[in-house]
Amino acid sequence: MNTKNEQLQNVVEYSETMLKNAQAGNWDSVIDIEVQRGELLKNLFSGSPQNNNVAEMDAEIRKIISINEKLEAITMNAREDARNDLASANKGRHAVDLYAQNSA
Repeated sequence: MNTKNEQLQNVVEYSETMLKNAQAGNWDSVIDIEVQRGELLKNLFSGSPQNNNVAEMDAEIRKIISINEKLEAITMNAREDARNDLASANKGRHAVDLYAQNSA
């Protein structure tokens, strides 16, 4: 079985992969990896604490937090882009509806 430190390193790797996929706009991959990462985190922090290298774990957790902040920023930008695209589509649809009403 993996040690807590190995599991934590796997979480960092999942997080980095999620970030790369988010940067590339591969949102399905981000979601799939998040499910796997979530399970790993759940297992990692369940049960009784063991004697681990706290300083090493702290550093890895800080990496994960930093990556998550970057992921959150990318996600917020993508959400805003999608919202703007939807608003533009709605304006276009409204213009077509008005044209159709006035040309009949």
